[in-house]
Amino acid sequence: MKNKVTIAVFVVVSFVLGIFFAPLFQPDGINQRTIDSAARIIGLQFTAGEKDTMLADLRERLERFKGLRSVHLDNGIPPAIQFNPLPVGFKPPEQQLPVRFTSFKNTMLPENRDDLAWYSIGQLAEL
Repeated sequence: MKNKVTIAVFVVVSFVLGIFFAPLFQPDGINQRTIDSAARIIGLQFTAGEKDTMLADLRERLERFKGLRSVHLDNGIPPAIQFNPLPVGFKPPEQQLPVRFTSFKNTMLPENRDDLAWYSIGQLAEL
């Protein structure tokens, strides 16, 4: 009788400890169960092959999002509402040089119409 009680206590304690410590041993990040949960929420189903294909990309995206969230921006920093590709201090020339357009008067339609894919916009416009 004493042996059965000891075994029952051992099983109950093991079960409780397993429930308590199980989250500590689960892998962080995205796995197939994560994909299954997300698919269930949005009403999709993926095959095992599709999930395997997604895993590396989803893990990479998660790391990128973590990197974006690690950047601290104060509320006083305004959003970028103007894009200026010119380097700081660069001043474009103020004088406009004359524009010379090339003549495409002698453009002929090719025998093979597939060759039109290689014509320039000026040649196509002349046709």
